[in-house]
Amino acid sequence: MYDFMVEIQLPSAMTDDFVSKIPHQRIAVDRLVQLGKIRSYSLSLERRKLWLIATCESEIQVEDLLSQFPIYDYISYEIFKLNFHNTSAIGFPQFSLN
Repeated sequence: MYDFMVEIQLPSAMTDDFVSKIPHQRIAVDRLVQLGKIRSYSLSLERRKLWLIATCESEIQVEDLLSQFPIYDYISYEIFKLNFHNTSAIGFPQFSLN
């Protein structure tokens, strides 16, 4: 498995149809995060770009993953295969059995 960074360009005009797909997009992303296929997902303050880290076997699998997005028909993207991706651990604190 490899990590890929995807830079997604969102449409400049936020149509009603696009906006109506946003809740479905969030559900799809949450599901992919739970499955471990997406490690991180970020939106720029201006709401014009998304970045995500996907864990897949190939760039083709990343494209297949992106095609599941409800907003897919509205975006353009670029995929970058990463050498590594470091993140801080987020989650529940570990308990000591002492």
